[in-house]
Amino acid sequence: MGVANRNQQAWVDASTFAERAAAQAVEKAGLQPGDITAIVTSNTTRWAAPGLDVHLVDKPGLRPDVRRIALATVGCTGGAQALTRAADLVNRTPRRPRHRRRL
Repeated sequence: MGVANRNQQAWVDASTFAERAAAQAVEKAGLQPGDITAIVTSNTTRWAAPGLDVHLVDKPGLRPDVRRIALATVGCTGGAQALTRAADLVNRTPRRPRHRRRL
C-alpha cells in the first residue's frame, strides 16, 4: 500500500471514528446535536483540508455556527492541547444545567 492509499485510509478511519465517538458522546449526555456549542478536534494521523471539524459539523447535525477548534498537524501534543481547550471551553461556558456537560 503506497503513501497516498495509507493517507486516504487514515482519513476514512479518523473521520468514521470521530463521527461515531461524537454521536455516542451526545447521546450519552442526553443532548441533541443542536445543543452543542463547540467542538475540538485533533488528528495527527494525516493532514487534511477541510479537517475533521468541518466533517463533523455536517455529519452529526451540529449547527453550522458551532465553534470549531481544529488542532491538526501538531503531533502528539495536539491530543493534550485538544483536551485542554475542551476543558477551558466547558469551564468558561455560562451555566445552563441541561446543556453544560462534558462530553
